[in-house]
Amino acid sequence: TADSGAAVYKKIETALFESNRFSQAEQLYNRILDKKPDDKNALSKLTNLLVDRGELDEAIKLLDATIKKNEESYTARLLKIKILLEKANPIDLKDQLDELINQK
Repeated sequence: TADSGAAVYKKIETALFESNRFSQAEQLYNRILDKKPDDKNALSKLTNLLVDRGELDEAIKLLDATIKKNEESYTARLLKIKILLEKANPIDLKDQLDELINQK
């Protein structure tokens, strides 16, 4: 069932983080996104993992690719805005907010 799959996924994720195997966690999230590109949880966790490692540009590339595939991905757009806030790029941030506001 979906619930048991989510439970297994959570156990694997926890084990990887507890043993500091972050690159394997990254691979796990990428595999999930390959199979299910709209998985908001995997996208959010992978983005946060990249940000925690200081790979802000890589995180933005990931989110841009997600947005390109699905322009209505509010999760990807909001995560990107969060990163842009961290990078303190107000012009880019303004443009992103305008896109969200004007989206139909």
